[in-house]
Amino acid sequence: MSTRVTRLLKVVLHRSGLTHARRAGLHVLVVVVMSLSSLAWLSQQSFSAVTVSSRRSPIIVVTQSTPPAAAVQTTRVGSTAAASRRRRRLFVRLPCESARLGNRMFAHAALLGLAADAGLQATVSSADDKNVLRSTFNLTTPVVAGAPDPARLRTVAWRWRTAVYVPPPANLTADAVDDDDDDDLLVVGYFQSWRYFRAVDDRVRSEFRFRRHIADAASDVLRRLTDEQTRLHGDVVLVGVHVRRNDMALEHHRRRGYTVADEHYVRRAINYVADRVATESNATALFVVCTDDADWARRNVHSASNPVVFVSSSHRRAAAVDLAVLAACHHVITTVGTFSWWAGYLHRPDGITVYYAGFPKPGTEIGNHFRAEDFFPPGWIGLL
Repeated sequence: MSTRVTRLLKVVLHRSGLTHARRAGLHVLVVVVMSLSSLAWLSQQSFSAVTVSSRRSPIIVVTQSTPPAAAVQTTRVGSTAAASRRRRRLFVRLPCESARLGNRMFAHAALLGLAADAGLQATVSSADDKNVLRSTFNLTTPVVAGAPDPARLRTVAWRWRTAVYVPPPANLTADAVDDDDDDDLLVVGYFQSWRYFRAVDDRVRSEFRFRRHIADAASDVLRRLTDEQTRLHGDVVLVGVHVRRNDMALEHHRRRGYTVADEHYVRRAINYVADRVATESNATALFVVCTDDADWARRNVHSASNPVVFVSSSHRRAAAVDLAVLAACHHVITTVGTFSWWAGYLHRPDGITVYYAGFPKPGTEIGNHFRAEDFFPPGWIGLL
């Protein structure tokens, strides 16, 4: 009780006319009553403080994990600003909408390489992909529905040559670092060279992982083959052989410089790989043939000392399954065309890849510009 209250109490008791003893007793009684009242008041305040604290604690926790309205608004504004400074997107489109799997794979691999080199965001347009790559591989590159907005798209026509590396045009990389120009970029052309994506080789291999149904179909094919051949020959080493002939033998393709691998090349390639396998291991080389001309292959692809099997099928998406079969082999023998090239690229990096050195025909449109070092990666073995 405060000193001021005590003095006031003494004055009141003195004027009351009570005896000294009674005033003393009453003083004690009043002091006790007021002390108890003070304690009750303090208890109430303490309880109220605890109650407020307990009610505020959850709010503090929530506030720490979820910003208040003002902070949320600031975050949204910041996100909008960040979106306006997004990386410019790079798209790639082939000149021919009917382009098949091999050329589309080259275009996509080049997209990854060019985007990484220029600091752009590699992006796939579903309108350009035609669901060819996305139905075959588990792509991780961002995909936009439909075609990119033409109002915010600058198109660059690529000066390309068949199976030749053409360096990126200067205006592609120059504009890519211009902060004032936020238009997306579209490059149109063919990109048939490993040099476009040599710096992102691991990314390309990771990107071209087959979808589950294709990988399972290829695994089923190879499992049946290896089970049977292992019972007959012991340990086997799988050697994929891709033979492409049908469309490459057409007159208009031959005039441009395309060639077809003959039976002499295929036999030499088989003998070369068989000798390497025999020298480097105790296993038997099992040659697994995928082809678009089964009749020709059965007549001409054989080996005197090693088993040869033919696995191409006519079921839907057979081309993708054939590519998955070839990619799962230890070594690969290619012939001609971009599909064959990718079969030689996707299999084990430490395996042997043999290519047909008779492509293209000299003195033709393709032959006059062709550079083997642009088309065939280092380490591949060229035979005639």
